[in-house]
Amino acid sequence: RCSNCHVGEDHIPLWSGAPHWALPPIEMQWAGRSSREICEQIKNPAKNGQRTLGDVADHVGHDALVLWGWNPGPGREPAPYSAAELVGFILRWDALGAPCPAE
Repeated sequence: RCSNCHVGEDHIPLWSGAPHWALPPIEMQWAGRSSREICEQIKNPAKNGQRTLGDVADHVGHDALVLWGWNPGPGREPAPYSAAELVGFILRWDALGAPCPAE
């Protein structure tokens, strides 16, 4: 529903300012999933936009929408770490065989 994102009298979207923002496909949803399920999802090309983990790292490091998370504008909390640190974490995780936590 529109009102899930567009709020207030002026109906400004919650994600106002993010380039090419749109809802992700349902297969990319994380809500209600365990850490293990999210881990497996990130590694699964059928559920991550047909990406290898190297591609995921590149996406995090270069996609304008993702990078917006570290500079979201006034009144919004930026993503933790930095984009470069997250890219490093992903590449290190991949080099270690991308293990997932036990349930």
